[in-house]
Amino acid sequence: CEVFEMVTIVFNDIPMFGDICKNCDGMQIVAMLNQMFGMFDVLSDKNKVYKVETVKDCFVGVAGAPERAKNHAELIMDMAMDMRDSVCFVKDPRPGTDTHIKIRLGSHSGQVVGGIVGNKCPRYCLFGDAMNTSSRMMSFGQEQAIHVSGAVKALLPAAYSVKVRGKVSSNLRSGF
Repeated sequence: CEVFEMVTIVFNDIPMFGDICKNCDGMQIVAMLNQMFGMFDVLSDKNKVYKVETVKDCFVGVAGAPERAKNHAELIMDMAMDMRDSVCFVKDPRPGTDTHIKIRLGSHSGQVVGGIVGNKCPRYCLFGDAMNTSSRMMSFGQEQAIHVSGAVKALLPAAYSVKVRGKVSSNLRSGF
């Protein structure tokens, strides 16, 4: 177990995933996810991003852990832009649909604790508020956009154009 004072995390999901699951069989869903996550695996190598996990339609990646990197925010933004652009090659498998899937992305920078968890199928996991905040950034994001926190924006050089979205309210009753 190790503390990482500053990393940047990216989460993604497919906003229409529930509808895709209702209208497609398991083979179509697995084929779509395998194509998308296969591309993300290649992109994570290209961008020096560690793939933390995939759960259903969600990919989680981190830069700055387990290997430290000073430019972690830039690495994640390059990864997120590549992810956003790559899904144009993944067809929406719903019958009668002639378009590609769309994703939403969220990112936050902060402290995490990382370590290997479990004895049977052990895996490297990250814990901390930065993980929760990254997930929330994604949840409140828009399709084909990268929703970043102020912490990420502060770490990015001027070459990265960030448009202020304004205040986003959640209608959630608890958990935030």
